[in-house]
Amino acid sequence: MGRVMLGAMRLRWCPACDIPVIKLRECPLCASRTRPVKHTPPGDVAPASLWHTRKLDDLLIQQYGVSSSQIGLDTGVLLVNPCPHVDRLDEIIGRGSVLASMEHTSGGWVLKPRPHLASAVACWASKGIVEADPGAAEGVLSGANLMAPGVVDAQNVRKGDQVIVKSGDHIIAVGTARMDGKDMPGSRGMAVKVRWYERMKIIRDIRSSGTLDMALQANRKYIREISERAVRFIRETLSRHDLPAVVSVSGGKDSLVTAHLVKRAGTDFACVFADTGLEFPETVEHVRQVCSELGVPLHTEHAGDAFWRGLEVFGPPARNYRWCCKVAKLGPLARLLKRQYPGGVLTFVAQRRYESYQRMGKGAVWENPWIRGQLAASPVQNWSALEIWFYILIHGLRPNIWYSRGLHRVGCFLCPSSDAGDLEIVREHFPGYARWLRYLESYAREMGYPSEWVHGAGWCVKAKKEQRSNPRIEYRPELLENAFRVAGEVRVDEDGIWAGDTGIRSDGTPLNKLGEKLALRGMYCLGCGVCASQCPHDAITLEDGRFRVDPERCVHCLECVEYCPVSFFM
Repeated sequence: MGRVMLGAMRLRWCPACDIPVIKLRECPLCASRTRPVKHTPPGDVAPASLWHTRKLDDLLIQQYGVSSSQIGLDTGVLLVNPCPHVDRLDEIIGRGSVLASMEHTSGGWVLKPRPHLASAVACWASKGIVEADPGAAEGVLSGANLMAPGVVDAQNVRKGDQVIVKSGDHIIAVGTARMDGKDMPGSRGMAVKVRWYERMKIIRDIRSSGTLDMALQANRKYIREISERAVRFIRETLSRHDLPAVVSVSGGKDSLVTAHLVKRAGTDFACVFADTGLEFPETVEHVRQVCSELGVPLHTEHAGDAFWRGLEVFGPPARNYRWCCKVAKLGPLARLLKRQYPGGVLTFVAQRRYESYQRMGKGAVWENPWIRGQLAASPVQNWSALEIWFYILIHGLRPNIWYSRGLHRVGCFLCPSSDAGDLEIVREHFPGYARWLRYLESYAREMGYPSEWVHGAGWCVKAKKEQRSNPRIEYRPELLENAFRVAGEVRVDEDGIWAGDTGIRSDGTPLNKLGEKLALRGMYCLGCGVCASQCPHDAITLEDGRFRVDPERCVHCLECVEYCPVSFFM
């Protein structure tokens, strides 16, 4: 996978204090020169959560028989860098470099140490160690794999294990065992596929005197400067647009900081929250607590069972087929904003460029094409996750508990943007995931998909053509007549329904592509409300969970059709 550069990589490290420093070339605590940390782009790092430290300890014990405390890894500052990967892969950063990666695979979590961590692990390890003779060591240090004739000993090693290769009192490489340890000495073939090689003396531990409090102290001035710029941006944006202000909150860390910054800007505002019906209970409560502590009103719109009804129309969502966002989030939010702010609204959102290419290119102020009348602005557009977290910790804010359980992003519990590793965490802590699992298993049986499609998160990677539902258009005049009103004056006769240059025949055959869109929209409306928010003439309302067109107001501009999720995704 290519390098994913979404913004400047500002992470540096003070070797004297042994703490992370953002951007600054000189440590604010000791004036030592900092050095850049080499890690995988986009480099949206965060402090290691409780889940990460526990998982790291579990994997060290499982793979090498060594605990974090034995090697001093329970001291110092650890950061986590989520990397682009086929599944979830987190780099563990500490002591100024990447110490290891934790990767989720079909067989579970795997720890892949780098040489610096391996040099301490090798001192205490009771398994996962391969001893190479000095002659073979020179070849490995030249970039070669370790061949079986060069192995002296390999106790407690199985094929596929992540192993540390040592020679004498040095480690020389880390990699993957290609055969069982008992078969290595005296055999032929590759014993270890080498991933990283470097000669490092075996040491007792890698303890650190650096602390998170020291890191916060060192970065306090920098965080104050970027937050003051964000507050100025908020005030300037408000002064340029004569609109009421709201903050769109999701229960995540970014919207927590955004709401706090807007409060500091000294303006009156409310928070808005679209409850998709797929939220964690802790997220809903967290949103309430944030608004209560900030002393601002909260407006909530509920999607109800829109997602579950949408499954009957669209089938399961996927990363390239995210109909769920339009139906369960944008639709309710559009309804809320049109009802509360019919004259338009300035919405401060927690979008960050480091999250995706799409968000990187959007800028700090934009109009939302899916919600008419909404001007959106992000005061944290150029912030990294580490800057967000340092702001939270410095200001004593309380983040959503799901971050401590291992999630990098908190949203809908079954978000198709999740990795299999994320969904494993959700399954472990959220009983409500069982309903989704039952649906996927039933759908997989119906479509003939293997179990890996369900349990390996294959459903969320890419929507197959046959996975997308192809609902039959049933000729039901009581539904279709209303849908065709947006195209012109409607005429119904024994041959079908006609409006302008389009229509549908009584046998269910649309006259053209527009006719097909209108017929599908009429048949399978989910009542999301996006069309009502898009109509510039207030010609569309929601009645009994479906859209209703007022022929006296409609001017047949067809804008509502282009932004209907049914028309858009089917």
